[in-house]
This record gives sequence, C-alpha cells and structure tokens, in this order.
Amino acid sequence: MDSYDFPQVTQLAIPFFVAAILIELWLVRTGRAKGSFETRDTLTSLMMGTGNVVAGLLLGVVSYWALLWLWQFRIFNLGLSVWVFLAAFLLDDLRYYVYHRIAHRVRWVWAEHVNHHSSQHYNLSTALRQSWTGLFTFMFVLQAPLVLLGFHPAVIAFTFGFNLVWQFWIHTETIGKMWGWFEFIFNTPSHHRVHHATNPRYLDANYAGTLIIWDRMFGTFVEELEEDRPRYGIVRNLGTFNPLKVAFHEWIGMFRDAFAPGLTLSYRINYLIKPPGWSHDGSRETSESLKAAYVRRNPSEAGKPGLPMAGAGPAEQLFWLLRGVARTAITHQRFIVATAVKDVDDANETVVDNISDDGGMLERNRSQSGHDVVAGAAAVRRIADGNDLQYEARISSLLRDFRQTQLCI
Repeated sequence: MDSYDFPQVTQLAIPFFVAAILIELWLVRTGRAKGSFETRDTLTSLMMGTGNVVAGLLLGVVSYWALLWLWQFRIFNLGLSVWVFLAAFLLDDLRYYVYHRIAHRVRWVWAEHVNHHSSQHYNLSTALRQSWTGLFTFMFVLQAPLVLLGFHPAVIAFTFGFNLVWQFWIHTETIGKMWGWFEFIFNTPSHHRVHHATNPRYLDANYAGTLIIWDRMFGTFVEELEEDRPRYGIVRNLGTFNPLKVAFHEWIGMFRDAFAPGLTLSYRINYLIKPPGWSHDGSRETSESLKAAYVRRNPSEAGKPGLPMAGAGPAEQLFWLLRGVARTAITHQRFIVATAVKDVDDANETVVDNISDDGGMLERNRSQSGHDVVAGAAAVRRIADGNDLQYEARISSLLRDFRQTQLCI
C-alpha cells in the first residue's frame, strides 16, 4: 500500500500561532487595535486546543487508517503532481463547507462543534478552542469520495493543514474588512465574525473554510453590517470556563434529552439528528424561530440576507399564537381561557393575555381571524383539560400538523 510522509502543517505553524496571539494581545491591551481578551476565557481556549492535539494523537489515527483502508478501492490514482494538490485543496475545502454546515444543522455533530463557538470573545485564541470528540461524529466519511476518486489520504491530510492554518488568522476583530476582491473570494475575519455571531441575521451563515465562494454559491452568505455588530457566543451561553464542561456539555444535554422518559422512538432519534434547539414539545428555540421572531419585532428587516421574508398570513400567525398557548400549558400544566366568549376582540385579549411572551417570541397581534383564534384555543383547552397524561405531546402534534397544512383549526 502506498505510504507518504508529508510535513505536519499545523504543527509547523504552532510558533506562528503563539506569536500571533501574543502580538494581538499586546495590540488590544495597549489600545492599538480593536478586540477583547479575558484571561480565563483565553486559558480555556488554550486548554481546549491542547486537548484537541492530544485527542488527535490518540484517536486521529483511527480515521486515517479507515481512509487508508478505503484507498485500495480507489477508481483512479491521481499521483502527486502540483495540480493534484491544488485540486485536493479545492475539493476538500468544499468538503469542509459541507461538514461545517452539517455541524450547525445536526445536533449529533453540533455536540462536538459547539465548544468552538462557546467563547463570548473573538480573538486568535478562540481559533484554538477545538473539539476533543470529533472522531465520534464519524464526519471523516465525507472524505471518502475524495479517496475513491484517487486522492491519497496523506494528500488530503496535508492540504487540509493549510485550510486549518488559514482559519486561524481570521479569528480576530483587529482586522476590519479587506479589499473587495479578496472579500469576494476568500473567508476573511469579517466573514467569520458573522459565523461566530449570535445575532439572528447571522445564525447559520458563512460556513466556509478558506473560500467564501461556497457560501455565495449555496445561499448561506451574509455580510457583516456595521449597524448590527456581531455578538459572540452561543444562543444560551455556558457561563463557565471549565474545559470539561465546555467539551462535553452538549453531549450530556443531548443524551439527557434523547433518553428522557415517556418519549417515542422518533422523538429520541430527532433529539440526535434535528437542528440544535429542536424539541418534541416546541418549548425551545431553533435558529429559524429566532430569525422569525426577530423579523416580527423588526418588520423592516424582513427578507434581508440571513432573515426570512415577512408576510406571515393568518394561518402562520395563528400557529405562533397556538405555540405560545402550548408553551404556557406545558409550563404551568394547565391552560386558562374564558369558556364563553362572545366578542372577537375580547377573545383575542383573553388568549393573548394568557400566553407567556418569552422575551418577544410572541407579540400582541390582532391581524389574525378572531374566530380562528377562539377555535384553536378551544382545541388546545380540550386536550389540556382532559385526563390524558401525554397531552403535551398531543399539543405538539396538533401544532406540527397545523403548521404543515397551514389550515385554520
């Protein structure tokens, strides 16, 4: 079997990483450049980076051996020409885009990737806040097509090292926007600040490794706006600098959700494969619901890059109203609404006033049909007032069916 020994690009770059972090720290602390450092946060990032190196030494060989075994089934052997290395870099950069997009849309993979986003600061040390558990997501299988096409696993590993080095220097606020042509082709600090932001418009955007053209091609590009400066971290920040909690908190939370009592098999599987924030009872927020809520609060932003169109009709508005009703019922184990409603406006007030707003998730909106609201509320109440102990799941099922059909109850 062919064997190649290429330089370890990321290991060779370690002195550059250290020097760059120290220079950025000096620039920021002396007021010569924009940015922020927090000592405990930086130490956590460095410990996460160290753990990533150790995990790579102990476990990384498993994925490499798997791809090396697959090499015997290759269709071609493309060799080691310069063009092969360039093609490998380009195709593997596309592979990284696919992986990165999956990592934000599938909770199983998000569980290992979330730690990279857990810092509320954005500086070069953040680039080192890497996963310890990447092997367990089995995402190395995305490199299998490249191996079968004839790119040796050693070539893929070598070229990916340059991708990682590129991604290091873009984790900074010190560098603003760069030349137009450069911003159009490459992933830059500005583009990656968007990716690390929790602002609704920036969620699930700019997945690129080196070339931002993939995001432009596949509709996930969002430009950084001066009027909406990035806020870093994750939607629900951890509030800890403990590297063990940073590394494993999402795995623990995911398995706790998946093995909670009283769930169906489909619910358990969905807790593993649905996007972060998905829940069987609709009690949590996904990036889609956060974006939709932002647009409802800021209608003038509808349809802008990263945000959905407005125009939620009566059916969609009723869905969000009933979702709020369900959340209230689930939280308090009861649902209170007037039993005899004669006036449509009074009906709207009665229902809306008994819904938890949850920080703007549901806004007071009377544009929907009052009769539909009353009918929908009555349907939820019939479930909540029954003797069925599983009424929470039935409410959720009602809302899912309603949203899919977009029909008034």
